[in-house]
Amino acid sequence: AAMRQHQDLTMKKEKLIPYKEDVAEGTGWKLLLGDSVERIKEVETGSVALTVTSIPFLTLYTYSASERDMGNCTSREQFFAHFEHLIPEWLRVTTPGRICAVHVQNITTTKVKHGVIGVYDFRGDVIRSFVKHDWIFHGEVVVDKNPQVAAIRTRAKGLAFQQKNKDSSWCSPCLGDYILLFRAPGENLIPVKTDATNDDWI
Repeated sequence: AAMRQHQDLTMKKEKLIPYKEDVAEGTGWKLLLGDSVERIKEVETGSVALTVTSIPFLTLYTYSASERDMGNCTSREQFFAHFEHLIPEWLRVTTPGRICAVHVQNITTTKVKHGVIGVYDFRGDVIRSFVKHDWIFHGEVVVDKNPQVAAIRTRAKGLAFQQKNKDSSWCSPCLGDYILLFRAPGENLIPVKTDATNDDWI
């Protein structure tokens, strides 16, 4: 009940964090505070060589009661309707041939909310959304997690020693994170020189 109260978009306006915009800049950098969907329109077309971001994982983490908060949604459809305002803008600002790296994880489903205990392929829907908006799916990095740490933190039934000993048919692997790599169409005109050795690369 407490979580529903704090995630509810119908909360009294007094409880909402006031929306603010600000700019800070120095030599070689500029920060824009505000709604990313709106502020990205101020970024010059083709001026971004690399984007590294972690997007909301649907409603897994809700950071505010604001309707501007993408994580403050009630369904997959609502999240992607909001998120897909940002994906084409990322493409517009990205230099041809360069990368947008997006951190995601799959989402567990619950008996209470979804009717079944399982996994929703959030990763796959993010990939399909980017490809739909003309990005090229370039690759991914899998970030493994410690299953015991995850079991303690999330209390996931499939990771628990108690469940393993009671009925291991419920056991499941720990969900990893992914860094999805998307490439803007076109040729990269300025080669990127790495300081990694061939052995490092291997």
